[in-house]
Amino acid sequence: MSALGRYLRKTDVIAGLAVTAAGIGLVILSAAIEINPLETTLSARVFPFLLALGLIICGLLTLRQGLRADAPALPAFNLWRIAAIALPLLAYYYWFEQIDFRLSTTVYVLLTMLLLGARRWQEWLLLPPAVAGSIYLIFVHGFGTLLPTWN
Repeated sequence: MSALGRYLRKTDVIAGLAVTAAGIGLVILSAAIEINPLETTLSARVFPFLLALGLIICGLLTLRQGLRADAPALPAFNLWRIAAIALPLLAYYYWFEQIDFRLSTTVYVLLTMLLLGARRWQEWLLLPPAVAGSIYLIFVHGFGTLLPTWN
């Protein structure tokens, strides 16, 4: 088997490449979010770009781990679960401007919690709106950023 074939059989390399590619895709989608050129504060692109940057960094670190011969393998990834989380994230980015930020973030956080195995209904009811509301307050009132809302 070739050296490339041995690398591609390592799940860390494949996962690192996939997460990095997803991050790059999200950067492209985030760049399509329109901004007001007269806006003097952080734009609506900042939060999506930060999330995409986080994905790229995690992907590159995972890729680096997979390419190191002496490094132990990371725990196996459940590719179906990753895809199940990535698809709502892509939808979240795609419809970011059309849907109220508070609603879309609440739904996305809830879906992610369910997919990651959250079982307590109290968490389902409290955490998603708390996360969405906190992020909204920080960006709108802390940074003066305009986020999509339905009035």
